Amino acid sequence: MLAPFTAGWQSNDLDPLVIEKSEGSYVYDINGKKYLDALAGLWCTSLGGNKPRLVASATEQLNRLPFYHSFWNRTTKPSLDLAKELLETLTASKMAKAFLQIVDPKPMTPRYHGSTLIAASLPGDKFNIKPELVSVVEERPFPLVTCQLQLALSLMDSLTLATLERNILDQVNRIAPKFQDGVKAFSDSPIIGEIRGTGLILGTEFVDNNSPNDPFPPEWGVGAYFGAQCEKEGMLVRVAGDNIMMCPPFIMSPEEVGELISKHGKALRATEERVKELKSQHKKQ
Repeated sequence: MLAPFTAGWQSNDLDPLVIEKSEGSYVYDINGKKYLDALAGLWCTSLGGNKPRLVASATEQLNRLPFYHSFWNRTTKPSLDLAKELLETLTASKMAKAFLQIVDPKPMTPRYHGSTLIAASLPGDKFNIKPELVSVVEERPFPLVTCQLQLALSLMDSLTLATLERNILDQVNRIAPKFQDGVKAFSDSPIIGEIRGTGLILGTEFVDNNSPNDPFPPEWGVGAYFGAQCEKEGMLVRVAGDNIMMCPPFIMSPEEVGELISKHGKALRATEERVKELKSQHKKQ
């Protein structure tokens, strides 16, 4: 089986991590090992796993109508209900404040994202294309410039409506400072160039001597090693070269945020030792 963002040799030479179930902020593999899901699935399971209200909503919709398309002027009631809810919730002024406000004077060039034919090929505002709609999947907003996420997906519509009913902004505001401050406390590590983020989104760049001008040799795989250590400690993050990303579920408790910070610290210390070993080996050559 081919896996996205996975080298062919990894599929052939390494056993995949097989996830079997989810529960709140955690997922479990087929061997029963528990992992804190610091990426919320793939950015989108903001309300955690196995939420009774979402399961009930999905079950109800599956029993009634699993799917129907929106081609040729046809649609479904959940699609219409969701469209109405979004129009009432995401007014032009609210969208501008919540999603499109530019707080950094730097040009926003590569901002349209998605593993899709059109969305992935849009280089920012080169063609003066600006988002006019916002799609929401489990309360995580993304600008929509194509019909990638069709509202006609009855099951997703039903789930989205269920999540829109919950106001968890206060919950996020409670735990975000601890998340940001806790992870950014590791910024003085000699192998970290920058830790940046806001709210419950955060990225870490690994470089030598805290300098963005001193990247590690790609063959050292520093980012991948850190990710493996996180997995060993029971936490899942996203690795992209020598960068790692985290975007944990909105529902995390303060105790779970503390657990995330602790696991991050243990993985970081192990990675620092690994870098020392690699440097020592390099000097001997």
